Amino acid sequence: MKSFRDLVYLEVQVSAKDVVMALIHKEREGEQIERELLKNIVDIFVQSGMGTMERYENDFEMFLLEDTASYYSRKASSWIQEDSCPEYMIKAEESLKKEKERVTHYLQNKTYRSKFLKEYSSIKNILIILVSKSKYQINIIFSKK
Repeated sequence: MKSFRDLVYLEVQVSAKDVVMALIHKEREGEQIERELLKNIVDIFVQSGMGTMERYENDFEMFLLEDTASYYSRKASSWIQEDSCPEYMIKAEESLKKEKERVTHYLQNKTYRSKFLKEYSSIKNILIILVSKSKYQINIIFSKK
């Protein structure tokens, strides 16, 4: 396995990461992708770690986390400008569910899953707080009339 890593993996890992990121982006935008193929490509990062998750975490996971944060930051900015608060929250909740599904289908690393689930929980709590505040503000507005 070490010679594979030295000869092949180190040459193709950047391209493989870029392909995986592009496929994930396509799926986020509603396109159908071959999830099993994606899972197999992700497995290369895991297997190249030779018993550790170092390659997966350094060569893939770190970029995925950054890309995910950037993608949803752009989406959230767009939704805030275009949608009402309830529509925004519906889109956010729907996106969180789809992202959670993605994690369970083709990502192997339990640490990524736990990182995602932790973020998912905190974002969900923020959405609940926003809903509560918006309902409270609506009640105040109507009680003044």
